[in-house]
Amino acid sequence: MKKPSKAKRRPLRVPDAPRPRRVPLDELLAPAVTLAHADPGYAAGARLYATATDAAPARISRYCEMIGDLDATAQTFIGYPACSMLAQDGLMQAGVSTLADEMVRTWPTYTSAEGDGADDAARLNDAAEALDVRGVFRQMGEYCGYFGGGMIWMDFGLSRERLSKPISLSRAFIPRDGLRRLVPVEPYNCAPLQYDAVDPLSRWYFRPRLWYVTGVGPVHASHFLRFVPAEPPILLRPTYNFFGVPQVQIALDYLRHFTGTRESAARLLKKFSLTVLKTDMDAVLYGSDDSGVRARLQHLADHRDNDGVYAISMEDEDIVQVNTPLTGVTEIVRQALELLACVWRIPVVKFLGISPGGFNATGESDLRSFYDHVESQRAKIFAHNFDAVSRVLCLSVLGREAPGISWEWPSLWTMTRRERAEIAKIEADTAAVYFNIGALGPEEIRTALAGEDGGRYAGIDPADTPDNDFSGEGDMPAPGLPDGGAA
Repeated sequence: MKKPSKAKRRPLRVPDAPRPRRVPLDELLAPAVTLAHADPGYAAGARLYATATDAAPARISRYCEMIGDLDATAQTFIGYPACSMLAQDGLMQAGVSTLADEMVRTWPTYTSAEGDGADDAARLNDAAEALDVRGVFRQMGEYCGYFGGGMIWMDFGLSRERLSKPISLSRAFIPRDGLRRLVPVEPYNCAPLQYDAVDPLSRWYFRPRLWYVTGVGPVHASHFLRFVPAEPPILLRPTYNFFGVPQVQIALDYLRHFTGTRESAARLLKKFSLTVLKTDMDAVLYGSDDSGVRARLQHLADHRDNDGVYAISMEDEDIVQVNTPLTGVTEIVRQALELLACVWRIPVVKFLGISPGGFNATGESDLRSFYDHVESQRAKIFAHNFDAVSRVLCLSVLGREAPGISWEWPSLWTMTRRERAEIAKIEADTAAVYFNIGALGPEEIRTALAGEDGGRYAGIDPADTPDNDFSGEGDMPAPGLPDGGAA
């Protein structure tokens, strides 16, 4: 009798994980395509004004040949159509709009320390309100989030032919009442027409000196106020149309992760409860007539109800309820959503309206950190452009430069009435101590109170002291005691 031969074991072959596609570097560094490129006049303008831009593609192409290709995980510009589609997403809107709203929530006003400059400051404030400077800057904040930047065109009433010539913010170029409008320009409506790609020491090195605007033609960069939150590296500037990286593109990966996590949780919730009927399944497993089994299962599915009663065979049937545990699912979904808030650098209490947890947790420190971030972004993106607008307003409204006019960006953090009252109480106690030791007199204290901007006693006459005898012979009443004596 032959011994049964042992079956040969076949080695288990695990397929290799698919490798990411190698992408040529020149494909990743391809210039952005905008509506301006489709304009019939762009090709003619490019031939007319082409200088160092001709050298840029050749140099980058040679560099790409030296480097080779990169993994597909290398990120490149997703394009303005994709950015426009992301602007419809609620979480993207919440991130962009929150930052834009906070950047203009407090706004500088023009003031003058000189008495005769108050009228000039009032005229400048009225002109800024008429031009809606605050609203246009807010729109630029949204463009920075959705498209990576934007520009404001200063309308001085020049003809289309003169727009290609440079101007300077001086009386020689800006006449009285010369500024008519501030027009926001989206990045997808313009394309670079002329820039230097040869000399790294040039002012215009990979920075357009001439733009082509859809339906307008060539416009010199001096006619625009350019808003960019962060300049990309030199090699990537043509890829992003010489603007910055859109915030929605940075947050896109986290949005996809949260969406996938949320959908997985929804599918898990839909299938977390499973009803198992233990019955004879031989007819189904061995190809016999299984109509009876299928009818039994269909009957169970049709009459299953939490408010009803279902009867089964005591001998050969049983029903088991299998529930998938959902412990930790909420925390996973919430963590994925909070990661999206981290990308925007917005506290969860402001981004989602979720109160912070924990004993005595108020979220005050998170809000202070967020306001510091917004103020730093406002100083980086808005400050120099607001200075330029202010100079143009002085030349257009006043007809001259006004060195006595000043402005200051107010803080985003404001104290509550209780905090202001506590500070006032401390200052009053300090003033009483200085008076009692003879360091200050009543008129000096009243002068300090009158000079507090926004204080309760701002504007009082320091010389109009009360009739109380505070000549210094006696002490001022101690805080909290009616006569200054012992308790």
